[in-house]
Amino acid sequence: MPLARFLVFLHFVALHALSASAQTGLNARYAVPAGSSAAFTDASGQEASYYQQAYSFGLDYWIPLGQARIDLLPELNYAFSSHQPAFLPGLPATYRQQWLSFFANLNIYPFDLQGDCDCPTFSKSGNTLQKGFFLQASPGVTAYQSRISGQSPAGGQEQQWSTSWSAGLAAGIDFGLSDFVTLSPMIGYRYFHRHSVAIVKDSPEGPVPDFDPQAISHLWAGLRLGFRFDQR
Repeated sequence: MPLARFLVFLHFVALHALSASAQTGLNARYAVPAGSSAAFTDASGQEASYYQQAYSFGLDYWIPLGQARIDLLPELNYAFSSHQPAFLPGLPATYRQQWLSFFANLNIYPFDLQGDCDCPTFSKSGNTLQKGFFLQASPGVTAYQSRISGQSPAGGQEQQWSTSWSAGLAAGIDFGLSDFVTLSPMIGYRYFHRHSVAIVKDSPEGPVPDFDPQAISHLWAGLRLGFRFDQR
């Protein structure tokens, strides 16, 4: 099954990250829909969002690439969202989504490409903006599931796990809290090529909630804590 293979892949990536040199990071993010990519017309005729906000948590492993300040940070990420849109007149329903993702984050430090700092912390010396500002490109693959629970002629609806590729762009800056810990605030944008969003379809019993595959995107802001336990 696609989900089983995806989870096995994530399992081996996580084991590698945790068993290597322990240069890891934890992040938390808050996301909102971008533009009209995740919008629908509700029962009152007003435009509403498929999700109002989403929350995510990630674990990454820091890999410096060569002599230039370009770093690879493969990441495992879990995100979820839950809210109550007006799918049907007078009919409460809860729309829940969850995502399991692998992101191949690539951080580029444009103001310090030839710098000699081989670590993600900058507490010792140097200009914070020059050494800490980075741009991020982030291709990824995601397993996702959508669910509608509530009262309707067809009852609740649950979609099987499916997969989609995604692409993201972000910017952030590293602040060295110590020689071992870095705090990095970030903002970014992510596009999902395919995602099942909730819609309303007609049936012999009346209108019922269903799913329709569409592309969606969102804007996010978050914080990352980086740890380098092998720092001397």
